Amino acid sequence: MKINSIYFERGDEKRSFIFNPNINLIYSKENSKGKTTLLRLILYGLGYNIPATDGIKTFDDFYIEIEYENNNDKYIIKRYQDNVQLCKGQEMENFTVPEQLTEFHSMIFNINDVAILNNLLGIFYIDQEKGWTLLNRGIIIGKNRFNIEDFISALSNKDIQYINNELDKIKDEIRKYKYLKSIVEYKKEVIIDEKVNYSKKNDLEIYKQKNLLEMQKNDLIQDINEVDGILKDNDGLIKYLEKLEIYVKISDDENIRVNKDNILNFNKNQMYYLTRKKELEIKLAKVKKELQKIESEIDNRHMLFNFKTVLDEVDDMMKSVNINENQIDRIITQLTKRRNELNNKLRAILGNNNKYITSIFQTIQKYSIELGIDKYIKDDYDFVLTNQLKGKSGKILTQMSFIFKIAYVIEIKKKYNLVLPLIIDSPRTNELTDKASTEMIKILERDFCDHQIILASVYKFDEIKRTVIEMKDNLFY
Repeated sequence: MKINSIYFERGDEKRSFIFNPNINLIYSKENSKGKTTLLRLILYGLGYNIPATDGIKTFDDFYIEIEYENNNDKYIIKRYQDNVQLCKGQEMENFTVPEQLTEFHSMIFNINDVAILNNLLGIFYIDQEKGWTLLNRGIIIGKNRFNIEDFISALSNKDIQYINNELDKIKDEIRKYKYLKSIVEYKKEVIIDEKVNYSKKNDLEIYKQKNLLEMQKNDLIQDINEVDGILKDNDGLIKYLEKLEIYVKISDDENIRVNKDNILNFNKNQMYYLTRKKELEIKLAKVKKELQKIESEIDNRHMLFNFKTVLDEVDDMMKSVNINENQIDRIITQLTKRRNELNNKLRAILGNNNKYITSIFQTIQKYSIELGIDKYIKDDYDFVLTNQLKGKSGKILTQMSFIFKIAYVIEIKKKYNLVLPLIIDSPRTNELTDKASTEMIKILERDFCDHQIILASVYKFDEIKRTVIEMKDNLFY
């Protein structure tokens, strides 16, 4: 499959781009010239639900035409908002996305397996934000996700739907119990710890309490000032003594100059007053907080309409809710244990004499040696299903992500005879050097010459043969 061109318009603004069947570099000297937007418009034109870039806001305003060819047949895709039309000569078929996205993708990619179609975007597209840390599961872009277990099971025709169904149910239950736990924490921190509810008191009680707190505040401020004075006096005294250069005779042969370190209990005394000051400041802060509550309540009562906020209503409801936090923790632990058991079972089913996992692993191993990162690849076919990414630098994750992607592309080509294009945004990212990124692109030039490559970058990659599409201005003039 190769994309020949894209045409799009928004109001009176129109642009079109023609692509080479080999390597295309969408290039600009600076960022924010529309490179990423152009890539995303291609994906949006292919029917995907893709978030627009910041400068564009939404793709709903765009009319898009993409001409592509597959097995020497030419097609045109037309999209405006949720309406997509696939044209081959005089034949036309209409779809509504996302409702008919699977049927639409089945026709353009010539694949009928839903699980493969659902994961295909994560195979041929690498996003500049999330793509370079996505190995085998997670978010591709927007709400589009990739899952290695679904992909492998579809390739190998192994039914894991019953496990996935239970896993989805468990994940949903864990999420709900965590929400319950957050309610318990809210009640404990916000409602139970609330010492006084002034809205229940009458005006006389409110003003009495306010006057009492004002007196406490003034007394505390006075106490703090007194302690401050003592600290300053003590400090001034010791500085004065040190300035006088007074010496104490220890023996006929030894004299010691008086300072704060050798005056008995001076440091201990100062520490006591510092601690006392801190205690008084904490009490003062609490009193001020209570005063602020009372003043807020008085202000509310002076309003023409005194209404109860939604938050107040929620707080009142929460007071009557009784949830056993320990029981929730036990249930979450049990559910997590069951989820881990199912994940292990899933890996066992998929990994048992699976030629696709073997083939993917061999590709990963081959290119990791070439890129010099083979020491990070475990010598085990199960590494294809790994989720242990902690401790790996941005550079290593970037190269691993690239290797995993091309391994998936190879398997799609072998099983479905589909030569996918590779759309790659910002290949030099995540601490990657110029040399390392060029090595990756050279692999594509050498081993994937029958695939169309569309790159977007501020780097020119002069070392490879490519057609440069330079973005000198913004996407629209």
